[in-house]
Amino acid sequence: GDLAVQRGWDGERGGWFDFVGREPPFASRPETTESWWTQIYGAFLQLQLYHNTQDQQYLERFEKMEGFYVQHYIDSEYGGVFMNVSREGALVGEGNKAVVWKTSYHEVEHGLLNYLYLNLYVNHKPAVLHFKLNGDEGARKHFVSLVDDPKVELAGVKVNDQPWSGFDAQERSVSLPAGKDLRVEVTLKPCP
Repeated sequence: GDLAVQRGWDGERGGWFDFVGREPPFASRPETTESWWTQIYGAFLQLQLYHNTQDQQYLERFEKMEGFYVQHYIDSEYGGVFMNVSREGALVGEGNKAVVWKTSYHEVEHGLLNYLYLNLYVNHKPAVLHFKLNGDEGARKHFVSLVDDPKVELAGVKVNDQPWSGFDAQERSVSLPAGKDLRVEVTLKPCP
């Protein structure tokens, strides 16, 4: 992670480069752009590194990366997120915000994963997720954690606003009663 930051991140401005040389000195190309997906996954990397090390530098980098993202990628006039910006944060190209391989769900994913990682890994607080699921006639497990980490467990489950005991905390799965469009609320908790 540190090597990726050394070679691919502009620590002065806060953006992640699209292209880095394959051979020494592994520098970014001067004409490189910075893409939305590189930016958000670089920020996720910082939260994971913080979780693994508890080193404050990773949170500081995360804040700088997210600051660059908010300032330069988000279209504050019409909404949405631009695909590419320059090193300085200027819009590159036609200002596309959606193409075949980039749609608005990526922006929702970004917010959702930030919510989960910040609550669970940084603030050490539970995170609540809401699902609408169908219960089958037989016992069927629904795996409800969006965090692939065995140290995160289910703390509680509600089905249609009522406490529900049909869950496995460590497996992060819920067995539902029969029914359609069940409102399922799960609380994830960080474990020491």
